Amino acid sequence: METKADASDLEKLINLIEGKADSLALENVVRNIEAKVDKAEMNNLRSEIGAKVDKGDLDVYIRAVQGQRVDFETRQSALEKDFDGLVDTIKRELESLKQTTMISLSKKADFSLVDTLRESLQRKVDSETMATTASKIKSENQNLFATWQSEQNLIRKQRDEAVEDRFSKFENLMSRT
Repeated sequence: METKADASDLEKLINLIEGKADSLALENVVRNIEAKVDKAEMNNLRSEIGAKVDKGDLDVYIRAVQGQRVDFETRQSALEKDFDGLVDTIKRELESLKQTTMISLSKKADFSLVDTLRESLQRKVDSETMATTASKIKSENQNLFATWQSEQNLIRKQRDEAVEDRFSKFENLMSRT
């Protein structure tokens, strides 16, 4: 009872007793004292509110995440361009090899040259395989980014709900006083 009553409530009680208050007024004072929030609970609530993330910090975090997303998209775009350039280079090399082979065949090249060209062709990367691999890599990167982004949104939502829940509890405690 001592930790719940503040000085003004005790003064009211003393004034009522000195004024020979009736029992109804005394019961009202006792109910008010018992309805007070425990000081320890109030201090815990204050420390919890103080530990919450500041809105400015949250805004900085959101901007950082958006910046990372832009960086990720930029890197992905650059990789796509590099990959497209690589595919174009391979296509040009294959075309050049094809022309060289046709020229060599038209000159009735010897058998060892044809074998060398055949082995070279077998070592070259198939452009369709490269395009398929590039598409798979792009899709996987997009899926990873979407998963990461949804996880970040879920974490943010959970934090917001926790803050709202604690704030409503605090408001309920404050409304009782």
